[in-house]
Amino acid sequence: MAWLQAIIIVLNRTRLARGFERIYALGLRLLVARLTNHPAVFCVFGCGSYFDGRPVYGLSDIDLIIVLRESVQRFDAAPGEIAHLYEGVRRFFPFLGRWHEKEGSLIFLSDVRAGLPIPESFRIRYKQGRLVPVCGEHWPDDLICGPVTTSEAITEIDTLVRLPLVEDSRHTRQLVFWKRIFAKVIALADMLDLPHLATEARAHPLLAFMRADDTTLFVRARRPDRLFAALLSLARQICEAIQSREPRVPVRLVPASRRADAPIAAPTDPPCSAALALLERHGHVTLKMLPSIPLGLMPRLLYFPIDKAIPLAELHEDAYTGVHRVRRALLEHGTVDENLLLSADGCLFIATRQATYVDVVPLDCLQFANVYAAAHTGSLDFEMPAGVLAEQQAMAEGMFRALAHLYRTHDGHVTKLSYPCIYREDDADVIENALRILRVRLASGSDRLLFHRSRDMLDHLGQRYPESQEVVRELARYWRYVLGDRDAEPVANNVYRCLHQLVWQVLSGAERLTLDSPHQHLGITVGVITRNRARDLAEMLESLTRQRRQPDEVLVVDNGSTDDTPAVIERFHDRLPIRCRLLAEPGIPQARNLVIEEAAHDIVSFIDDDCISEPTWLEAVERGFLRADNVGIVGGWVRHEPAAQPSSVDNYYRVFHHTKS
Repeated sequence: MAWLQAIIIVLNRTRLARGFERIYALGLRLLVARLTNHPAVFCVFGCGSYFDGRPVYGLSDIDLIIVLRESVQRFDAAPGEIAHLYEGVRRFFPFLGRWHEKEGSLIFLSDVRAGLPIPESFRIRYKQGRLVPVCGEHWPDDLICGPVTTSEAITEIDTLVRLPLVEDSRHTRQLVFWKRIFAKVIALADMLDLPHLATEARAHPLLAFMRADDTTLFVRARRPDRLFAALLSLARQICEAIQSREPRVPVRLVPASRRADAPIAAPTDPPCSAALALLERHGHVTLKMLPSIPLGLMPRLLYFPIDKAIPLAELHEDAYTGVHRVRRALLEHGTVDENLLLSADGCLFIATRQATYVDVVPLDCLQFANVYAAAHTGSLDFEMPAGVLAEQQAMAEGMFRALAHLYRTHDGHVTKLSYPCIYREDDADVIENALRILRVRLASGSDRLLFHRSRDMLDHLGQRYPESQEVVRELARYWRYVLGDRDAEPVANNVYRCLHQLVWQVLSGAERLTLDSPHQHLGITVGVITRNRARDLAEMLESLTRQRRQPDEVLVVDNGSTDDTPAVIERFHDRLPIRCRLLAEPGIPQARNLVIEEAAHDIVSFIDDDCISEPTWLEAVERGFLRADNVGIVGGWVRHEPAAQPSSVDNYYRVFHHTKS
């Protein structure tokens, strides 16, 4: 495809360019027609050189920003349907760009109305008038207003700095790629009223290629490390210029778990990371452990847990080469969700290992001044330009309100949100995410409290809100249990819902919390269907007597047994709340329906007569139903114990059942 692209770019200088123009217009027309017909699409914007009227066919993608209606949620089917129709058109018009590169251009009005921030790239383009309405309804004017703020411009510069670190090397070697990057950064310098930096950048000898046209630059290459160094230098100069011209506000995060005047104690525990060990062994990095701190004053970059130190890798080479080396090491030897803080050329980056790639997030020294102070000087004292601090605080308060709304909305209703990860199947993710958000809330408040340990933060919340002490105590116990401390058993069964209530009320700034009991109970009937398995039934009923959370009723349907089944049931009358119903006609569906009709409680938990229940079975069932009002079915694992001589029954369980080894 590269040679075909090169031919198309060369032919831009001929009359054939009119043919390419028609092909681009046809692809765009077909895609827009499909998007217009989808009921979830509110409107579509176009941006980039094609819509500016200066495309280089074969080189320019058509960039679309798709806005979804307020009724559409992230967990709905609509985003997947849009991706499918997009790829259907792209098969014939590859210049549209791959969907995984465009997916971030989906904007959910439901998120925006809830108060979550609109992506900076969209906001800044909208304010600059660089977005072309393609189809759909009018964008609500009240959602984006005012001039481009300093924080928005700096965040856009961070995005531009990120691109050379994550793009394919065949693009970063081309000067046309760098022309677009530098043109946008220089325009942002002008917008920030820093004309001297923009003028110096345009006159820089290394950037003389900026005056050439895109077609010529496509076939010209240059070392990307030198260009990235110039880009990083320009971004740093813009930040320093903003710092020097605005009054700076001193800020101090107060460590709540120690005396405020005590220095930061640097942790010494080395990270268990094969990728880091490899980099250090070959002399590419020096590892330090940074005490746990939030990244900035907004609940946005929640990469590092509270209870662990942050691994800081100081690179021994230039930022471009070093970051790419770290990305390769993480991709080959890292684990999913492994995150590192990188320091190179005076700048900080986050490298995060995802399932199929390694992403990089640049941290500018304005919005993340606390991280720079901790990484470079080991201090909790830092300064921020007054305007940037005010913008950050305003955006943080908006995000806290939005997160509080989402936690409150999903208090009694479970949905699988991908952002901001309020609901997850894994309780460890649920609690960790909530704790990270709460820590940023406390750090950005008027007291500027910093917590290095979740235990200290939960103790503080218990003291600040005495009515929450029982919930906080059980939450801390459950958190230890989830992390593997089996001494923390037993755990309260309603912690998940209480956690939602705690988070949304703290984020909302409530003076007093109203929380459910963490020990709430639901009535459970254990349903058993049996026929001529007296021995197995006795073992199963014996296991029920060992339940940590006892059944409220055990309802056995005898499906026509002719063995000692009635005698077995009678033996357990004084140990279990058991009763029996007879159904002479064999039939599992009829027997299950009888259990449901006769059960004394709303929750019916079935177990086979040849199963042995684990002591935490009913406790887990109850905890699942307590999560939310719309939970209708709770399931678990089955561990099959094969016979000494494997039989067809063993093969059946191995192939067809949801088993756990």
